Amino acid sequence: MKQFYMMDTRDILQQADDFAEAFKRCSKGENPRKDEFNRICADIVSIPAIVNAAFSCELYFKSMLKQPWGHKLKDLFEQLDIETQLQLKSEFDTNFTKHPVYNFDFFLNDISNAFIEWRYVFEEPHTEGFYGCYINEFLMFFNCFLPIVKRIAHERFTAR
Repeated sequence: MKQFYMMDTRDILQQADDFAEAFKRCSKGENPRKDEFNRICADIVSIPAIVNAAFSCELYFKSMLKQPWGHKLKDLFEQLDIETQLQLKSEFDTNFTKHPVYNFDFFLNDISNAFIEWRYVFEEPHTEGFYGCYINEFLMFFNCFLPIVKRIAHERFTAR
């Protein structure tokens, strides 16, 4: 297991903010390209959006931990103090559209290893291609969750 040196939380937060901004830009649909008819189109670049959001969440979680361990979001979330866990889950559940299947626990479990899995999504055999892997749902999750975890991580840093 890799030993962590004394981490500067401010540096972790700044890097997390950069990856959150990359997610925002990738998911906004402001990525111009020319189509086959030479028209300018603006696309959402979904896979880079998900990868950047997952890594940003990982860094925000790590900024709130004294000795972060691992890369899986679910594992890092479970290392947070109970108060922070409840606040993150409660705010997400309040802000996310109610759905019988897609709730915080569903997403946390499914996105836990998103940073690794989505970087190499082409390697996985999916009958419907990578679009069958909850791509829209993950984008919706991160659009809702990322601002919450960002705010709480910054609040925890300021309170230290």
